[in-house]
Formats: sequence, structure tokens, C-alpha cells
Amino acid sequence: LDNSAFTAQLEEKRLALLEAEMTLRGAQDLDAIETDQKVTELRQHQIALDKATLLAGVPADLLTGREVQDRQLEKKRAEVAVDKAAHDLAAQREEAALDLKVRQIELDKARRAIEAAEKTIAELVLAAPRGGMIVVEEHPWLGRKIHTGDTVMPGMGLVSLPDMAEPMRVRAEVELDGERLAQRGLALGARHRAHALDRACDGIGRVGVERAGARHADGDPAVIDIAQLGAD
Repeated sequence: LDNSAFTAQLEEKRLALLEAEMTLRGAQDLDAIETDQKVTELRQHQIALDKATLLAGVPADLLTGREVQDRQLEKKRAEVAVDKAAHDLAAQREEAALDLKVRQIELDKARRAIEAAEKTIAELVLAAPRGGMIVVEEHPWLGRKIHTGDTVMPGMGLVSLPDMAEPMRVRAEVELDGERLAQRGLALGARHRAHALDRACDGIGRVGVERAGARHADGDPAVIDIAQLGAD
């Protein structure tokens, strides 16, 4: 079946997937860099706090009153800086996790779109369950065989795979008399049935073969059961 509408979109979907993958990798790299920066800042502030704590621990009788106050103030400032750096690091990690989650959702969406398109394309390929000859079905409202380019609907029969072990039933477009059929090696059974008839006959005169409303001589649609088909 025609899958051009889906194959045309499939390439666009693949490009969208590639873009989503690149965006995700870029976001991961950028978030890692920013997180490392926050970790470095926290370590620097922690070192400054350790230093300020050490200086503030010097006995007061060895320092002037002003030095004691300055060192205690410096310690407080270092503690505030450490708390802020720790808060910034936690916020950065939370923001990075949320950003990566959004990027991953976009990537998964792009992958599902490709999977859905590929599944649809695969479903538009008719695969026979076994080898054999196929028969193209009649179009339900056009009164002819289904042609390339016809619009079909879900549930509509397109082709069938007849059982070749069953007696063959032929529907032709021509009219041939019994003598000409015999000359062509078409061995007809002694009994021939029409759809609406329940009778037997020893031969066939002119047979009106059923196609698009064609009729037998008595008005009934004719269908011939063929017992054997010659080499011709």
C-alpha cells in the first residue's frame, strides 16, 4: 500500500531524534561544567572558613581587642559564604536534574514517533501467509477490480489467497460456446451450476460468464466449475 506520506515524514522524525540526542548531550555537558564550578566554589569557601576558624581560635589575650573582633567577624562571613555556596550547589544540581529530565522526555518522544512511523509503514506491506497465487478483490462501490491509486478503507478486502486444492471457479470476460471450449482443451464437467440454478445439464451451449452484471441465457448469473485446464 502507498506509504509515501509516512516515509516522507520518517526522515524528518529521524532528524528530530538526532537533534534531541545532541541537545541532551549538550545539556549534560553544560550541567556538568556548571556543577563542577559550584563544587569548586564551595570548596574554596570551606577552605576560607577553616582558615577563619583557625585564626578566630587564637586566645584573646594574645591579640588586641580589634583583632579579636575582626577575626570573629571574618569567621561569620566565611560561614555565610559556605552556606550560600552549599545552597547554590544544591539548586544547581536540582535544576540540572530537571533540565535533563525534560530533554530525556523530548528524546523519548522523538524515538516513539519514529517507532510509530516504522510500525505504520510495516503494516502497509501485505505479506502472504504462504506461497501461491493471489486474487485481486473487487472494489466494493466502483464495480471493478482494485487498481493502483484507489482509496481503500480499514477492513476492506484487497487480495485473497485461494486454496489451489479446491475445484477452480473461473469468471471470464468473454463468451465461448461448448465446441470452442473443447477445442481449447477446457474439459468441462457433466454438471455445471449457476448461482440461482439447481439443475444438471450434459453440455454447455453459449455461456454468459458473470462479470459486472453479465447474465446466463435464462437471466441467471453464470459461474463455471472447471475440472481440468489444458496446456493452452
